[in-house]
Parts: sequence; structure tokens; C-alpha cells
Amino acid sequence: MKERIRQIQDREGMSQKDFAAAIGISQASLSSIYNGRTLPTNRHVEAIHKRFPEISTNWIMFGEGEMLLSDADAALNSNLTEDSSQADESVRQEETLGSSLDKSSRKSDNRDYQGDLFSTAPVVREIVKYIDKPQRRIREIQVIYDDGILETFVLKSDK
Repeated sequence: MKERIRQIQDREGMSQKDFAAAIGISQASLSSIYNGRTLPTNRHVEAIHKRFPEISTNWIMFGEGEMLLSDADAALNSNLTEDSSQADESVRQEETLGSSLDKSSRKSDNRDYQGDLFSTAPVVREIVKYIDKPQRRIREIQVIYDDGILETFVLKSDK
């Protein structure tokens, strides 16, 4: 992924300092990504996509498809990004100014209040897979003392 991020920087003709500033991270963070000390996070990808909406997030994350979105995909992504930005801004304004709405009267079905209108924000769902593994249990504890004596404690099984 770091090589694809570097390709975006090269495509835009930006220095490392300018590119880091453009996506809102420190130059040291970007340098750490390029050097392999840290891995890029979803927030990095989101920041790149927000600044360069014509770049495919699938390409950034997985190397799938083309770097640049087709015109139709770019337009769709642009609209989704604008909707998300407007929703983020309305939430920030509401938090900053203090809401005069009674929280119990607000709708809680993924809508953000914008002035007198409610607009539906895009829903982002994260899928988490849990792998079933039997719970591990302690069978024995071994203690080695500084004089070299080994003492083993075997726990009784409840089964």
C-alpha cells in the first residue's frame, strides 16, 4: 500500500511535506509509512480519498482496478463525499453551538439535523468476523526459584 501512496504523491507532483499537509498528517507519519515502520490505516486512506476523490480506494488499499475512477464513479464518489462532508459539518456546528433540540426528540435513524431539514447521511457498516475457539484454561503453573528449585502446581480439572 505504501508504494501506491507514493505513486499518488508522484502523480500529484508534490513533495513529501506538501503531500502530508494535503492529507492532514505529519511529515513524520508519512515518512514512517514509506519506511515501513508503520502501516497505513483506514484514516490515512480516507484522508487521501477526501483530498483526491478521483483516486479509487480499492486501488489504494488492495491494488485492485485502476488508480483513477471512471467519470461516472468519480461523480458518484464526489456526491457521497460531499454528503458526508455536509453531515460532518452539520454535526460539528451542532456540537459547537449547542443544540437547542431536545435529544429525546431527535430522530435516531442515521439522520443529521441541518437547519430546518433532515438529510439522510450514508450508512457505513463494519463487518467483524469472530473465530470460534475453545476457551483456554490453565493446566499447571511452574515456578523456578533463584536457587534453581522448580516447583510445579497442577490444577485439578472440573470435568
